[in-house]
Amino acid sequence: MRVSSMNRRQFGALGAAGFAAMAFGGRDSADAADAELVAAYGSIGPSRHPWQQFAGQVDYTVAYLFFDSLLNYDEQGCIIPSLAESYEVRSLERVRLRIRDGVTFHNGQKMTVEDVKYSLEESLNPDTTFIASYFKRWLDHVEIIDSRTIETVAKVPYRSVPELLAYISFVYPAGTPIKDYKVPVGTGPYTFVEFIPNNRVVAVRNDNYWRPKARFSKVTLRQIPESATRMAALVAGEIDFAESISIDDVPVVEKAGREIVSVGSNSQMYVTFNRTAPGPMQDVRVRQAVNYAIDKDSIRKVFYGGMAGEAQGPYADHVPYFNAKLTRYAYDPKKAKAMLAEAGFANGFETTLATSNNRYLKDSEVAQVIAGQLQEVGIRTKLYTADFVTYQQAVRDDRDNKTGKFGLYLQGWATQWADPDVAFGCFETGGRWNFGGFDSPRVMELLKRGRQTLDQEELAKIYGEIQDILWDSEAQCVGICFVPYIAGVSKKLSGWKLRPTEIQQWGV
Repeated sequence: MRVSSMNRRQFGALGAAGFAAMAFGGRDSADAADAELVAAYGSIGPSRHPWQQFAGQVDYTVAYLFFDSLLNYDEQGCIIPSLAESYEVRSLERVRLRIRDGVTFHNGQKMTVEDVKYSLEESLNPDTTFIASYFKRWLDHVEIIDSRTIETVAKVPYRSVPELLAYISFVYPAGTPIKDYKVPVGTGPYTFVEFIPNNRVVAVRNDNYWRPKARFSKVTLRQIPESATRMAALVAGEIDFAESISIDDVPVVEKAGREIVSVGSNSQMYVTFNRTAPGPMQDVRVRQAVNYAIDKDSIRKVFYGGMAGEAQGPYADHVPYFNAKLTRYAYDPKKAKAMLAEAGFANGFETTLATSNNRYLKDSEVAQVIAGQLQEVGIRTKLYTADFVTYQQAVRDDRDNKTGKFGLYLQGWATQWADPDVAFGCFETGGRWNFGGFDSPRVMELLKRGRQTLDQEELAKIYGEIQDILWDSEAQCVGICFVPYIAGVSKKLSGWKLRPTEIQQWGV
């Protein structure tokens, strides 16, 4: 769905009742079921601090148990109030937020503007992980205007501040340390019980929540890496929610009386290239040859039953400023071989493709097929497969040390809000998620310009050129598909709607 910047920024004046109806479908708190929810995910990161998330969207799902953000998104992707009951964009450098009164943390302490200021400014702490980098690029400090009002002050003009605050701006008590963070204390719908790394997170309902009480009295989020094992647990009645159900397992789940829910996601699975070490991947003709060597249509059909969206560019075609003039890399192994020969690799070469296992639906299986198709054009490809956290560390070590251990990486990236700025986070020079070490001064210049203008025509030119560089002139990415988000649920969750961001807010 395409949402204009103006509509997304103007949610208007909503009272508490109106907000509850938007966010919770009008459910009365008295209707909250006294039941336990058990949900299973492929990976859960090792830290519970909001600024130290390692496993992507799953960790944000965990964070939303314990914390609230200043702004939020509704199911249509429009910005809605949360801990901030209203906001005003005063300029490209300043956004003013009116903070909700009467909200308390789990420890009974009242939330104040001092807590909001501290929480936002902690994004600048060097101990934070990658998500804070979005704040580091613009946030200078936070000013307290009065006892209910704060203003974010940018060190550079930055167009997307409200979008970012709606994505992740969790608030916790001032003075909370980042290192050795054990017990999450926020304002959220659940309070912390326990966290066992590589096993589970347990939370119980916060009966003093400022919104209507959460539906479930207890929530347990389990880490079950294998998709087939999650499916079996769902069928056996051990869990109520299993993420990333395989297309092959859908009939089994439905036969057992469970429900399949799905949504098209903004998460693209793609191949990126190692640009930090000498070798074939430095040649654009080789990178383009890889594009032609991979049969993306077959991958979408075989692994996702046609439910996966076609990747026609670095981000989804419903996101604003999509460039519809990009090359369509049809499957053409003959052309791939010819381009390799032109680049001086008529006899091919050896390389290694790194992939996570069960972070994205069918990721390691897709990697195996890609390796086989590259083999057919002469690129003799070995596989490196690991759990997501281990995979991240391995590929970052390869990039940072310029070892050339890997030639290609299979990874995923999602545009969390309808703004292309975040879509290029995995290609920014020096970026944490830029596994291939891609470095383009022109792209960085364009990204800077895109953050400093509201002119729609100018934005279309800026983001159109960035897409052309990444997809055509540099061919730094090979779009495989937009992976569908498919989950299995018990009857307890009948009618539950998934969010395309893959971030579930179990407190609603």
